[in-house]
Amino acid sequence: NLPLLTAQRQVQGESVAESVNLGEAVKSGLINNETLGYFLGRTFLFLTSVGIKPQWLRFRQHRRDEMAHYAADCWDAEINTSYGWIECVGHADRSCYDLDAHGTRTGADHTAKEELPAPVEEHFVLRKIEKAVLGRTLKKEAKSVESYLDQTLTDAEALELEEKLARDGSATVSVKGVESVVTRAMVTFSKQTRIVKHRSYTPAVIEPSFGLGRIIYCIWEHSFWVRTNDENRAVLA
Repeated sequence: NLPLLTAQRQVQGESVAESVNLGEAVKSGLINNETLGYFLGRTFLFLTSVGIKPQWLRFRQHRRDEMAHYAADCWDAEINTSYGWIECVGHADRSCYDLDAHGTRTGADHTAKEELPAPVEEHFVLRKIEKAVLGRTLKKEAKSVESYLDQTLTDAEALELEEKLARDGSATVSVKGVESVVTRAMVTFSKQTRIVKHRSYTPAVIEPSFGLGRIIYCIWEHSFWVRTNDENRAVLA
């Protein structure tokens, strides 16, 4: 179990961490993914093994109003001292932000490919977009509507839109708060099947960041104690 102070508890005004099973926290989505949970667990084991008292250690989740723009989830290992709670280790789930941003700027492909043990049949929705018709009709909104049709719509949503176009010949879509009329001549969605021999994905990044100076100070403070009834006999051990 890990002492977790969730973002929700902080919003509710709570400041005391709860002991939560790490596996259950990952399974429920409280911790964003298994890899992030692994690093939280390893950090807990490391800090307690070097002298940090577990009762003075907690993992505080960043609230949405303090979450970095690149982070999908973030937990700080905080240690309680005479100065209060000190952030000593940050764990940022940067997701695919870094590679996606670099790829957008450079046009480079940063996806990884994993060979499958055996080829598998995969169903997908083919999206045939007539860019010239979009441009002539929608003008300045054409690019954002094209991105919406090609990337934003899920397969299920695309097929639902296909039904409307087949039935009515047109449909209204809202993209970034702007409504546009999409016609049959602009796009066609169809179910297709293909044989897949590998899967492609953009690797995610988990970034643990250790403040060694802070950790060492906390170890000293957690190791300091005074013998009972003898304030002159201070011990650092």
